[in-house]
Amino acid sequence: MMIRHSSKIGLLSSAAVAVIVLLFLVYLILGLFGISMNSASFFVQLWLALFYVVMVICIGDRTPPEKEVFLKVSLTLSLIYAVLCSLSCYVQLAVVRTNPLALSPDVLVALGFVPGSVFFSAGMLGYTFLALSTLFLIPFAWNTALKVLLAIHGAMALPAFVFPLLGIQSSAGGVDYLSYGFIFWCMLFLPIVILFMIGFIKQLKAEKQMQ
Repeated sequence: MMIRHSSKIGLLSSAAVAVIVLLFLVYLILGLFGISMNSASFFVQLWLALFYVVMVICIGDRTPPEKEVFLKVSLTLSLIYAVLCSLSCYVQLAVVRTNPLALSPDVLVALGFVPGSVFFSAGMLGYTFLALSTLFLIPFAWNTALKVLLAIHGAMALPAFVFPLLGIQSSAGGVDYLSYGFIFWCMLFLPIVILFMIGFIKQLKAEKQMQ
């Protein structure tokens, strides 16, 4: 039996997602100490979307007929997430950061990634679809811990969707609630990706033994 490309690509893509989420977590923590890493943060998030979609495709490569609908829904939701979040991050890097048109500060705020802005709302909608995407990956979880983590992460679709609708600021009383929220997301999403990565490693070992 030959080693399937999906196992190799799945391992590489899940490893890439894990590294990106870890970097994002580090940037968020540095931000709490006044060290701005916004550009680096948006850059890694831009690639997170791409590698996550590839990971989902590889997860469902050997999907039995009875699970195909779960894969199709998860993949569709992940693609919506990828478009929304990639666009949001790219605008921050290409427009807000460089400001090539010399836009006014008010316009930059409206385009920036801050609560109430256009692309913050688009980004949070993207994370809503990401959370929903992981719900439909539960049938592909290879152990109970992964199923529980996927379910918890899927439940985060609700706060991600509702937060922009409330029209509240990201911080109050000197506490940056938005950053803490993303830190919590990183600490939840990272073990999910690592467990899928372990699953790909198990697949590769099994395929090698059958050669």
